[in-house]
Amino acid sequence: MNHVTSILELTDDISKKNYLEKCGRGELFNTLRKTATQISLKNQLLYTDPATGRTLTFFEELNRSFPIICLIFFERRVRSKSDGIVVRYKEFRRCKEHCPEMFKQFITPSMYAKMFKDCYGFISPTKFINTCLKILYSYQIRSELGFINPLEEVITYYDFLYWVKGSVREYSETKLGLVGQLSAGHPSFENFYSIYVIERVLFFSGSRNSIVKIQDLISSDQFAKFLELRLSDSPELENPFNPQPIFQIFEWFEYRTQHAEEAKSPSPLARDDEAHEAAYHNPEDKFFLPETLQQLLIDFEYIIPSFVISRIFEVHSENCKFITDSNGQRRTVIGIQTVFRVLFSLELRESPHSIDWFWGILDLNETGYIDQSVICCFWKSMVACIEQIYSIEALPPLEYICDEIFDMICPGDSSGRIYKKTFKASPMAPTVISYLCDPKAFIAIEMREEIIAQNASKSLDPNQYNMDLGKLAYSDIGSDSDTTDYSRDSNDIQALP
Repeated sequence: MNHVTSILELTDDISKKNYLEKCGRGELFNTLRKTATQISLKNQLLYTDPATGRTLTFFEELNRSFPIICLIFFERRVRSKSDGIVVRYKEFRRCKEHCPEMFKQFITPSMYAKMFKDCYGFISPTKFINTCLKILYSYQIRSELGFINPLEEVITYYDFLYWVKGSVREYSETKLGLVGQLSAGHPSFENFYSIYVIERVLFFSGSRNSIVKIQDLISSDQFAKFLELRLSDSPELENPFNPQPIFQIFEWFEYRTQHAEEAKSPSPLARDDEAHEAAYHNPEDKFFLPETLQQLLIDFEYIIPSFVISRIFEVHSENCKFITDSNGQRRTVIGIQTVFRVLFSLELRESPHSIDWFWGILDLNETGYIDQSVICCFWKSMVACIEQIYSIEALPPLEYICDEIFDMICPGDSSGRIYKKTFKASPMAPTVISYLCDPKAFIAIEMREEIIAQNASKSLDPNQYNMDLGKLAYSDIGSDSDTTDYSRDSNDIQALP
């Protein structure tokens, strides 16, 4: 989905109130607006129910309108191109007289300018309708969030949280209804699920604080995947916001972690029951010790060296809190937001945001680059972890790992340093992350390379191999005879008077 500019461009400077009065009427427009989200997310123009083979009502209207728009644009074209039709604005404006009712409000100067910007000067019927739908998708999201005015570009964290909770309750008949069902026996799950949704959207949109840009939401792939769950025919298992696997994470958090208030108070039973219950149901008050985080990762099949765990606590020290454990020692803990970022980064380490997060872990000295000394620290921890868990002793030496990493990220560079910009731009960055932070992934890579090498040596047919050797021997014999013949001729020539 392309980035969408301000929704009010299509109103030609009409105020928000006048726009709603002018374009907010009519069942057809409302149907178009509600369906724009579905079409934009699926990135398709026409849709037929695969189960029944019946086209939905909205699409039947779109099917009827599409040939008319094609004919109108074709008759008023200046010239045709392979990727679209060029139409002058004067002719584009005249299209409004014959355009179907559902698209008349889009025949405006700002719409024409936008299409020339987004469609590189070519206006085809398909591009016209897709542009309409993307604008309506933007309008739909802004309407739901309560920010139609393009000057209001941000939404606070807790306003976003309130919207997610409202969306979960409003669309209870879709896949999101499972959240309500699971919350019946676990009242805190709805809040946990909403925080998970927000943290995932914020992480993969690059937001670093509690202020969320509306435009980032509109153009966010993760946010679009959450909206897909509100559709009755969405593929639930392929969606990262599927409530069922998130509930498994919730159960781990609920029964394996402690509550901050419980750590501070030696006798939680002495407190007011209602206040304790309200505090206990707040996931933001959950905390993780280093050993707790490591156990969480192990239970979710991630094996991370202790040195990387300690780096997570160092890098996110601004989000850390301090508690006093049962032995009276002061310990550092991290909150649920940091734990979510760890899980997101490990899950999609190929994404730019995950690579950026891991760079913060790898930049040990905060110099903006990593060198052999930094690689040495991480590799020693990797070796200790692999030897302890997998009982593998014949591991590559440090020099080999350093050469591999430098060849992957910056081949031919003799400076001995890998800078952040080079690291983030390299397609091999996820592999380097696996080499230094994930023993399980490292072993999988090494085994795959070994299997590939073995298969390459076995792929040659033995008979073909013997035949090739025979050809090689024959070639050598022929080469020798030729040399002898030339030598004999040379001697004969020299013997002539």
